[in-house]
Amino acid sequence: LAIDARLCSSPEQGQTAFYIACHEGHVDCVVELVQAGCNVHLTDADGKTGKDMAKGEGYHHLLASAAEGRQHRSVDCNEIHEVEQAVLLQVADREDNSLSSSLIAAVRHDKPDAVKLLLPDGADPNAVGCDGMNALMVAAYYGHLRILQMLLTTQSPTKVAINAAQPTYRFTAFHLACAQGNTDCAMELVRAECDTTLLTTMGSETGEQLAQKHGHIALVGRLRITEEQKQRAALATAK
Repeated sequence: LAIDARLCSSPEQGQTAFYIACHEGHVDCVVELVQAGCNVHLTDADGKTGKDMAKGEGYHHLLASAAEGRQHRSVDCNEIHEVEQAVLLQVADREDNSLSSSLIAAVRHDKPDAVKLLLPDGADPNAVGCDGMNALMVAAYYGHLRILQMLLTTQSPTKVAINAAQPTYRFTAFHLACAQGNTDCAMELVRAECDTTLLTTMGSETGEQLAQKHGHIALVGRLRITEEQKQRAALATAK
């Protein structure tokens, strides 16, 4: 097996398996390739290594944790140290903002293992990106149910604000899940007791109204059934 084979026909421009694994944040693959003796210094057409791509994609902290957690395995210690130092250059003096940026990147790219590592280590689930969206909103928008569940149940130092809203249009995670038709995420937020009555500033719409507007009829039906069940339960308790 040619471990350092490149993706395209030109050896000077192609991307290796290590490069692609770093770019996508696949930690286990990165470690396995390092163990197998891949060349971590090979570059793409722009002169960037896989390690450069890992930093650029916000996975530097994740890769550091993976390297540290696997020191008991039969890995070349010098190679692992080189990966830690070169790929994870910013880890030693990282700030909370960089952790939070890594968290949002991990959520956006559907990397639950990354989220699991970042949350207990201080990544703020309520920090927002340049679009004003926090990790929960991103998970709801893309329909990443497993990550959304992790964010809702996390034991991290900061509890996720389930009703936090994007500052410009006041979209919450529930609004986004409904607008995108991500039924499982929307219902998970309802079970977690999000406020389903909040309105956006653009159109003054609830999550259910957004689902109706975008044609997500099955989701609308489930939301209405759930609301009716809640009302019946409340009446029974009142009696």
